[in-house]
Amino acid sequence: MVVIGAGITGTLVALELVDHGFEVVVLDRRGCRPWQHCGEHRHTQYEIDELLVDLTEVYGEETAHTAYQECARGIDLVGKRADQLGLASCFRRSPSVFIASKVKDLPVLRAELDARRSAGFDVRWLEPDDLSRRWGLTGRGAIESAHGGSVDPYLLTHAGLASIVGRGARVHDRTSATSFESTSRTVRVATDQARR
Repeated sequence: MVVIGAGITGTLVALELVDHGFEVVVLDRRGCRPWQHCGEHRHTQYEIDELLVDLTEVYGEETAHTAYQECARGIDLVGKRADQLGLASCFRRSPSVFIASKVKDLPVLRAELDARRSAGFDVRWLEPDDLSRRWGLTGRGAIESAHGGSVDPYLLTHAGLASIVGRGARVHDRTSATSFESTSRTVRVATDQARR
């Protein structure tokens, strides 16, 4: 199996494939040498680019709920993977907040709150005073979601890459996939590097 990209997503995919016994090659056009542990955590959240109310309108409630629930499950999987790699400090649970900055956004955000509750999410409404007191932020109102987290993406990525290499996978940085050919049984990927 070929995974394109050695960032956190590609690394998590490669770890899953190696766990299931696949031979894996990871390609990345950038350098992916181990960085120093930067100690900075990046927030992970289940929200995607489209609001749940908008997805429901286009795809129906069941599909929209599934999309959001699977994104939430992804946060749990990142935490589980960090634990498996022995990186307890790499991931921590934390809530998130989605703010209405203008009065005209309040009806949509309140509808979003109801949609998320309907999908099974632990969410609550924050009035402006609550938002300021709890988060030190200014807004007309907000949705606070209990399900979220933060991760050190550099540490998790490089520990994950080291883990798959230790189990026989190959990682080629500074290598771009230039083309591919597929049949019903195989995919051949060409790169800009000589065969290694």
